[in-house]
Amino acid sequence: MKLQRILVVKLADVGDLLMISPALTALRRAHPDAWIDVLAPPKAAATLAALPHIDGSLLFDKFGFDRPAALLNPRRWAEGLSFARQLRAARYDAVAVMHHLTTRFGGWKFAALALVSGAKIRAGLDNGRGWFLTHRYLDAGFGALHEAAYWQQVAVLLGADPTPLPLAFTPGLADIERAGELLRPLLNIGGPLVAIHPGTGGYAPARRWPAGYFAQLARRLHDALDARIVIVGGADVSQWATRIIESAALVGDPRTLNLSEQTTLGELGAVLARCNLYIGSDSGPLHIATTSGVPVLGIYGPSNHRAWGPYVPGGAATEFDALTVMPQDWPQPAGHAMLRQSLACSPCLYREHAVGLRNGCPPRECLDMLTPDAAFAAARLMLAGRLFLRPPV
Repeated sequence: MKLQRILVVKLADVGDLLMISPALTALRRAHPDAWIDVLAPPKAAATLAALPHIDGSLLFDKFGFDRPAALLNPRRWAEGLSFARQLRAARYDAVAVMHHLTTRFGGWKFAALALVSGAKIRAGLDNGRGWFLTHRYLDAGFGALHEAAYWQQVAVLLGADPTPLPLAFTPGLADIERAGELLRPLLNIGGPLVAIHPGTGGYAPARRWPAGYFAQLARRLHDALDARIVIVGGADVSQWATRIIESAALVGDPRTLNLSEQTTLGELGAVLARCNLYIGSDSGPLHIATTSGVPVLGIYGPSNHRAWGPYVPGGAATEFDALTVMPQDWPQPAGHAMLRQSLACSPCLYREHAVGLRNGCPPRECLDMLTPDAAFAAARLMLAGRLFLRPPV
């Protein structure tokens, strides 16, 4: 199969965009001379800049079309028709739809996009709604494969090699230099450097571990392991970061640094590359961390950990049981782990073929049971296995 122009469709935010990076790498290896575009939302531009093997991008605000009511808005029709003309003019040979067709309306929306493109080859996952696809991979539900593995299988439909590949995110030289400047206050102090991200993004805040738990964990790491603590994230975690530092009684502490709202995505990736451990809930920064080489401890409650856990190509991250903190098969060469509690109702977000409970259940026992003591025990195990391989900066 020889393709000259390929459109990869991923209308999503940071974490989900990172999931397509192995597929992009595989497509580039299979079609080294092809032009590869990615269709993404406008706010994803910064993420696209750090993804590999992209020649161009199409930016479209798909969120205005997430509900059928949008079809009653004349302005949306005008926007859609203008975009359809742009898409058709690009003359793609193949379109790779890297989305689950979870809802009936979503299926029709992606069908319209793929057909309007005029591409003769239309590849994607099929859960029964993929009638418009010419090349299909069975969608067995969320978590049957990791999301990154699913999208690489879509790339395989276009002639790519199936060998599992890692996520990829590449900070620039300016990002690396800026990271050094930001971390300068901690560089002459000993002890492991631990990054904590207390956010989850705006889609499902129910995934967020309590701020009080983060504060207890930060204090314990600081006191027991002489850890240097750096809080990272965007505007969505700024207030949480302040609350955590105040609750942990670490205000003005020379071993504690609050970098919330102070980094671009590229700078964040460069900061995390200099850390010894990353701790956070399911979020875009967690997946950036997996690309940086830092061991990741993900805290998973309502999220589908098999779909969006720290990605280990061809394998899986270690799972710590929150009650015993005994890893199922420690140590893992990948160095990534998840703290979670197996409950009959977990995960409740993106389960099988449904969105599930976006805001979780009111009690959220799956998060409350993940205590700071359990997280500290897991973090200590991970740092003990990594400090000599990855000395503090």
